[in-house]
Amino acid sequence: MDNLAKLIYVSHYDKVIYYSIEIIESREHEITSPSTLFDEFIAENKINKEKLQHILDWIEEIGDKYGAKQQFFRNEKKASALPPDTQLPLEPYYYEQGKKKGNNLRLYCIRINEHVVILLNGGIKSTKKAQYCPNVSASFELANKLAKAIEKSLHKNDIEWSDEELDIFYDENLEINF
Repeated sequence: MDNLAKLIYVSHYDKVIYYSIEIIESREHEITSPSTLFDEFIAENKINKEKLQHILDWIEEIGDKYGAKQQFFRNEKKASALPPDTQLPLEPYYYEQGKKKGNNLRLYCIRINEHVVILLNGGIKSTKKAQYCPNVSASFELANKLAKAIEKSLHKNDIEWSDEELDIFYDENLEINF
């Protein structure tokens, strides 16, 4: 049986509109959870308060100030991830024990263009490659499957662009097979 997903609006900033995904277990619309993948990410990572806040700060910063430019996202095959690489010389920074460090919490997402991003889930990355990490490999694989499915939905015009590609339009009952 195919897995199904629904696109759910999350928030609108000056330069970026964020969406997330709700996973649907079957065609009978048995929802596996009452929340989006992004809601689950936040709930599961409240224990990592500073790391989570760092990612939420980047979502706001990208949304209000920069737009979803490629340089602010980690390349994860067809998907992307936040936070940006620590080499980026822009705030917000993540500090641990008073020193600027790299944040190993990953939020996988799908960067559609500079104005539309789909926020998914993730976790603490503990290995060099995400696909081998026991904490994030499932989120990494899911993000890439969903990225392919979203791309297909865009090609089939199940998801359409606004006139200036500043947002997307879709039937609220759209079910995305992945």
